[in-house]
Amino acid sequence: FIEIVLFCVLLFLYKRRNVKNIIVVMLLVALLASLTVISVKAVSGMISESVKGSLQLVYPIFYVMLIVMVASCTFQIKFLNQAMKMFDATEVVPINFVFFTASAIVAG
Repeated sequence: FIEIVLFCVLLFLYKRRNVKNIIVVMLLVALLASLTVISVKAVSGMISESVKGSLQLVYPIFYVMLIVMVASCTFQIKFLNQAMKMFDATEVVPINFVFFTASAIVAG
């Protein structure tokens, strides 16, 4: 819940208030990355359970998580591309690495 609220606040600052700070953009990418990590973990777990014999593809949550995975990956790439256009790669890459690693650890 906190992640969604923080993402909405950052998106509001980025889009409506026109705050073009590298930290704001990279935090958006990192929050999407944590959502990607969670959804990939869920989808891969359901697929591995299906392979073991307990079919998970009949449950709607599988398709919800699949859509979340595709959407979060897509928007993560979109914001990362915008960051690369606005700022130098020597700034974006290290910040993305740190934020992505931290968000993946926190997401589990």
